[in-house]
Amino acid sequence: ITVVLGHMYTIYYKFKGGKGIATGIGVILTLNWQIGIIVVVFALSIMIVTRYVSLGSMAAAVLFVVLTLFFKDSFIIKGPLISFLITSLIISFFMIFKHRDNIKRLRIGEENKISFKRQ
Repeated sequence: ITVVLGHMYTIYYKFKGGKGIATGIGVILTLNWQIGIIVVVFALSIMIVTRYVSLGSMAAAVLFVVLTLFFKDSFIIKGPLISFLITSLIISFFMIFKHRDNIKRLRIGEENKISFKRQ
């Protein structure tokens, strides 16, 4: 949790950091590579279909919580399910919270789309 929060609210930039997606994926891959691969493929699929990076990132954060329930016995660190569930909920909450401006733009149709064309 602290790795992701440290990226999002870094002291060196007056507690204004990134959205924690890349760091979060790194944490997920470290804790459970199966969940990590599924989350990355899912996020990329959403991004390709919708062309919204923010939507793919937020969908991946939600999927992380859901997959934590299904892959509860395959984490590198062993412990009770509730600890993994709470960890995934906290990380996902902050990832989505940092996307609140993107959510506003998505709702009014002003979010930037990625382009796959050469310029």
